[in-house]
Amino acid sequence: MQPVSAKSHYLKALFWVSILIVPFAFVQLHLVQNDFQMDYWVVPLLVVVLLAGLWGRITQLNAIQKRESILFKAVVDFSLEFTYVRTVEGEYEFVSPAVLEITGYSPEDFYQTPNFMDAIIYEEDRVAWLSHVQNVNCNGCPEKIELRIKTKRNEIRWLEHLCGPVSNSNNEVIGVRSINIDITERKLASEKVERLGFYDPLTDLPNRRFINDYISNLIENNEKSDLDEHFSVFFVDFESL
Repeated sequence: MQPVSAKSHYLKALFWVSILIVPFAFVQLHLVQNDFQMDYWVVPLLVVVLLAGLWGRITQLNAIQKRESILFKAVVDFSLEFTYVRTVEGEYEFVSPAVLEITGYSPEDFYQTPNFMDAIIYEEDRVAWLSHVQNVNCNGCPEKIELRIKTKRNEIRWLEHLCGPVSNSNNEVIGVRSINIDITERKLASEKVERLGFYDPLTDLPNRRFINDYISNLIENNEKSDLDEHFSVFFVDFESL
């Protein structure tokens, strides 16, 4: 994509403004007033230059904004991350196509329902999610959290949710931009590795490390408790039988 050329926009503006103003000035000075002195052309020419400069600047800014919008859309449309931009009130202004693969819902579902993200958060993570939303909307603090969602296919997926505020010229938070990465496979692999550390891979029974940690927790909790509670441990060595 070619960069926006300021010169071409100003030349086009000068051309069109000249076509619009010069003929009228010619008719006014030559045919109506019947006077064609060059001094009378100073004002029309100044008007042409000023309008051309203003028009050229506006068209240049519009072209830059359009180019940036196309580049942004080209990047996020092919991204595997689910990205969205919403207002503080919850209206979604942009939702990337990757949302369909991750959640099962289309961007239109988000556009039609404000705060649609709230509805797909897993029940056990909803309190943490609402607290996060409140913090970002009110305090404008960028945050990263891990949470679960329930997809349209009733699957549970883990997301790494990163978001930051969108502020206006007065530094007031007017929206939120967010990136959501599917980390379900990473979470499942981590849980599997953690389980292998505490359970026997053949019998799926708790191993010695699990027992040691469990007893240590019992001792620690018993020492902190005001209740006079006791527990006992019974060992059976199957290898000696």
